Amino acid sequence: MTRIGFEVVNMDIEEKDLKLAYIHKSSVKFLQPFLDQEEGVEFAA
Repeated sequence: MTRIGFEVVNMDIEEKDLKLAYIHKSSVKFLQPFLDQEEGVEFAA
């Protein structure tokens, strides 16, 4: 298992949160090759 830490993103919609959501989306796209690994990935909150 590969542990990847993410900060919890506040779900309240504000400008700063929209930026965080965009960054998070980019991070997921960047991490996709890791997510596709057979061993799987554990997300640490």
